Amino acid sequence: MLNHLGVYHFGQIAGWSAEEIAWVDANLEGFKGRVSRDDWVSQAKVLAAGGDTEFSARVGKGGGLLRDDEWATAQIKARRARGGLSPW
Repeated sequence: MLNHLGVYHFGQIAGWSAEEIAWVDANLEGFKGRVSRDDWVSQAKVLAAGGDTEFSARVGKGGGLLRDDEWATAQIKARRARGGLSPW
């Protein structure tokens, strides 16, 4: 769901403003109000920095979103696979 909104890594959520939080809270179908209720921004700051939250420790490494370093690595691999980035 978040990918369809252009959200791919925790660093994006960690930087959300109050207005962005309100918009996602109102528009995340099936999860309205969840961003505020579960304090996603604070959790995302911890996860983006490589830490664990109580929930991430229970379910694994972030439940589908990528930590910033994982996202960067995935982008490099994808570009190389498309021939758009030299491995050197």
